[in-house]
Parts: sequence; structure tokens; C-alpha cells
Amino acid sequence: MTEKAPTAASLTRLALERIEDGGIDDARRLLAEALDLDPRYEPAWLWFAHIAEDPGERKFALQQAVAANPESTAREQLPLYLK
Repeated sequence: MTEKAPTAASLTRLALERIEDGGIDDARRLLAEALDLDPRYEPAWLWFAHIAEDPGERKFALQQAVAANPESTAREQLPLYLK
């Protein structure tokens, strides 16, 4: 039996499990893989912003989420990082 190839959604779900377990580094790696597969996958960008340690990194992730979906909830958070 062959395994299904991972998708951006499945990798993001795995990242959420890692976040819940405190494995932020693993979560970051999984989110990066998800975004390699689908650079416009908004949920991965939102979670990436959520775990970002650097304000610049958070700003970039929020900008990417808005680029992927102009109606993204990231639009509300982004002005905090545009100063």
C-alpha cells in the first residue's frame, strides 16, 4: 500500500499538533514544508505568524496571508506591524 503524498493542509495539521505539544521548531519546519508545497496556503501563513519570534517575520507571514486571501483575518493584525 502506498502512502498519500503530504499536502499543505496535512502538514499544517501536523504543525498544529507540534505547537500543542510545545514543539515549535518542528512546527516551523512543517509549516515551511507546507508553504513549499503551496505558497498561497493562507492557514499555514497564519500559523507561521502565530509562532513567529521576530516582529519582522510575523509581519511577513501576515502580509503573505493577506496576499493569499485579501479577506484574511491577518488584515486586522497587520497594521500593528506596519509602523
